[in-house]
Amino acid sequence: MESPMRIRQVNLLDLEEIVRIEQANFLGEEATSPEKLKEQIEKIPNTFLIADLNGEIAGYIIGSAVSSHHQSADCLVKGMRNLDKSNFIFLQRLSINPDFKGQGVGTLLLAAMKEVVVDLQNQGIYLACKDHLLSYFVMNGFSDSGIFETTYGDGAHIEMIWENPYFKE
Repeated sequence: MESPMRIRQVNLLDLEEIVRIEQANFLGEEATSPEKLKEQIEKIPNTFLIADLNGEIAGYIIGSAVSSHHQSADCLVKGMRNLDKSNFIFLQRLSINPDFKGQGVGTLLLAAMKEVVVDLQNQGIYLACKDHLLSYFVMNGFSDSGIFETTYGDGAHIEMIWENPYFKE
């Protein structure tokens, strides 16, 4: 019998496989460099989660703490931190191993990040996505919050927010 997929925090031993998945899913400027991924592993391990199936990485999700969901794109790209108390987790990356696409791994990782947000008593999760991903994030409980203008990538994205139903100010 196959053991179930487990969600866990990242560690440096995962870097090589994460880089492989990153390069399989993102081309050129969209791909995060191995150096940046290593820095994220070291600086934000509690919001860098791995979906692990029998030692194989099925996907990963990366978030960092922000004070508001109205951050500038440049600030979000440059900033990377985890605070004990922040208002939102900015979702920087959700990437699935090509061998596991279409199997619900992304939904599991989003659910795990929601649990982290609830445990940290944050207000919610904030992300910017392209039009073709809008329905995926809506299906996972996010709502459209408007246009998010960026100076990186290919311009306008949709700002999406998931609000923690247990958040108390």
